Amino acid sequence: GYYITGKLTTACYRDDCFFLGPDPDMPIQGLRKYVGVAAHLFDVDQSRTTLYSLDIRDKTLVAKWKLEGILRLPWRPSLPTLSGKTVYHV
Repeated sequence: GYYITGKLTTACYRDDCFFLGPDPDMPIQGLRKYVGVAAHLFDVDQSRTTLYSLDIRDKTLVAKWKLEGILRLPWRPSLPTLSGKTVYHV
């Protein structure tokens, strides 16, 4: 998933969009800034996401997911398994 790789379809997002998560202490304002951070945060070979569900209602999509990963830091810390949801407003 794009949480790990930073690869997302940028045409689907406004340039001033707000990314909150999966770490609530590190929200990011702006598409370019998010892509830059996400592309270098995780070891893509040792990290993964699982999509549990996708609920579509009116102009809102809610994705429920799980994220497991190793950060690209010198000591290679492993994150605890994070479960969460992402809400997309279209």
